[in-house]
Amino acid sequence: MTDIDYPDKRSARGKFTQLGMHSSLTYARRLPHVRIRLYERLAKQDLTIKTALNTLIDYVISTIGDVTHPDPEIADFLNTNLRRMEDTIGVSWKNCLRVAEFTKSWAGSSVSELMFNLEFGRLTLADIITYHPSTIFIYTNKKGRLVDGEPTWDGHRKSGVYQTVVGSTTAEKKLDLWKVLYLCNEQDFGNYYGQSLVAPCYKWERLKNALIDLMMIYMEKAGHRLTWIASTSSPTNQSRVNPSTGEEEPITTFDLLKEQIDADEGIKNTLMLPFNIDGARPEVGSISQADIIGNTYLDAIGYSDQECVRHIIPYFLISDRSLGLNPESVERRMEVFYESLEAKREQLTAALIKQVFTLLIQWNFNRESAKVPPRFTRIYSDRSEDRVATMQVIKGLTEIGCLNPRNDEDWKMIRQMVRLGGRQIEPDDLRFIQQVVIEPRQKTQVSDIGPNGAGKPGRSTGSTTKQIKARDKR
Repeated sequence: MTDIDYPDKRSARGKFTQLGMHSSLTYARRLPHVRIRLYERLAKQDLTIKTALNTLIDYVISTIGDVTHPDPEIADFLNTNLRRMEDTIGVSWKNCLRVAEFTKSWAGSSVSELMFNLEFGRLTLADIITYHPSTIFIYTNKKGRLVDGEPTWDGHRKSGVYQTVVGSTTAEKKLDLWKVLYLCNEQDFGNYYGQSLVAPCYKWERLKNALIDLMMIYMEKAGHRLTWIASTSSPTNQSRVNPSTGEEEPITTFDLLKEQIDADEGIKNTLMLPFNIDGARPEVGSISQADIIGNTYLDAIGYSDQECVRHIIPYFLISDRSLGLNPESVERRMEVFYESLEAKREQLTAALIKQVFTLLIQWNFNRESAKVPPRFTRIYSDRSEDRVATMQVIKGLTEIGCLNPRNDEDWKMIRQMVRLGGRQIEPDDLRFIQQVVIEPRQKTQVSDIGPNGAGKPGRSTGSTTKQIKARDKR
């Protein structure tokens, strides 16, 4: 695959405007500093968005197992390097990877520098340092590609990744691409800065904050409870003169109760409700408008949270409305969700293999097997039903010959799949497999073979009891 050469040199391909690029320069469009800080605040301070991102990232990283390679020495070197790295810096390499992946999620892309040590004549990975996106600038070549050291339309900069001092565009340092772990989300039309996952959440996060403020104001004003008293209004033997008419009027029980409550300064905001039902007992209660309107605010805030993470976690996983869905439908949607996570896992492991581990192998080993790229084992869930299903898959693949437990690489992969821990296959293991798995299959009974039989050579046609009965009949 090559670039297209145009007959008219004045219409160079690099000068065509693409989405995510400037019209005059060929470096990808970078988010403003204010927008980067905004997305960082959404990802780190909004509880709903942060939980959604952490859930996805933790799941993807937890499924990555040990590094495997057909060459046992290379595989041991890589895994030992990762363990030594954890002992040296005090942080696991997966935690470094998690920082890079989390930064990629909210910023659109992440740039991490690989730090190396020279130990015992070999170059080893020492640390993975992720830089803040506000300090990273990416310049592509004149064809819109990130190739280290090639000319750009900028003129005084070569193609590559540059790190600058915060708030400055002059004090910068060019990073070597061979020392860079670059992760990108939705790299469309040559935009090496990618697309932020939290960008669509911004309007819903603003709406949620406004709803919370309105709810607090309303509860402050309408949250005071109003006491009401309902009592009968029956005539008594007392009377008083109405000053407006000058006539004598009887005093009711309701009037006497109202006068006593009005005279008591400790009772405020009381609503008197008279009713004319003979023999009815007085009733007392309280009511607040916040009890009615408050639920409306809570529903609106909950809906805003759901929309915030709708594109991060499927809607039916976070919505209470999904409880009434058909279980089969939920199961199918969960399968789609897990498939999307598997795609994210493959994207992450492919970047690690290409940008980190393949280079480590080629720098430290000069042999034919060093040309084979490594891969990561897939770690599955610890739920008992999932482990049983995984074991059934392993058994089926072994029976049809896709997995060989006597092969060192398959041995490690199988143990990683069921989380039994990684160890080298030993001669006792090979003898055990031979005696328990292979020899019983070789001793399968051969019966009912011939013109009058229904079986085939080398295969049993049924249980021993059925074979004996068939022989007795003959």
